[in-house]
Amino acid sequence: MANQKDFKPDIFGSNVPKIWPRRVNSIDRLRILLNDFNAFECDIYYHPELNYFDVGHEPEESIGLSLETYFKEPGTELKYFWLDLKNLDSIDVDKIITLLNTLDKKYNIKKRVLVESTNTVPLRKVADAGFFTSYYIPLYDSAVFKSVDIYADSIKKNFFPGMMAISQSVETIEKVASAFPGKTKLAFSLSRMLTINHSRLEKLYTQPDIKIILVTVETSNYR
Repeated sequence: MANQKDFKPDIFGSNVPKIWPRRVNSIDRLRILLNDFNAFECDIYYHPELNYFDVGHEPEESIGLSLETYFKEPGTELKYFWLDLKNLDSIDVDKIITLLNTLDKKYNIKKRVLVESTNTVPLRKVADAGFFTSYYIPLYDSAVFKSVDIYADSIKKNFFPGMMAISQSVETIEKVASAFPGKTKLAFSLSRMLTINHSRLEKLYTQPDIKIILVTVETSNYR
């Protein structure tokens, strides 16, 4: 697939709410949230030596959970996943695509996942392989960028033809709301305040170009 302009992943369907819990990085946490949410974000690292995706978030120590084990969990067959691929690079991208295709053949994930990365060169190859992708753009920092326009220009240099989605923090999306017209926006909040600030969350929810909002949902093993 040359680009994603006509690709309509099921994750944007009417049966999938915009609100997704972030950092669902253990089977226990997944099981707790499984009945209350249709979609989840998890962090993954590709390990070339063992050729598998490890679920977790540094600097926390790996618990040895593979993404395949995650997809084997009963009840996940119709769920949706935001895969924050932390170490996508040009060296391993072909192996990563092969492994994603293997998981798709086993668990039918291609229209149920999005792959996010900060590295657009290999991310384009993932997109061309038929997976919906999102470019994680850096935070807007007024101390670094003299204006929103300068910030936006620096980001746009990394766009590839057909790129549809960009991921950004809630704080950034509120400051640069009009900087990327026509792009599907995926938002995340690193603060727990968004979960309890209903008016702010509702404002984001009603913006049609924002398709997903990641929020912190506390469970017994994640606070």
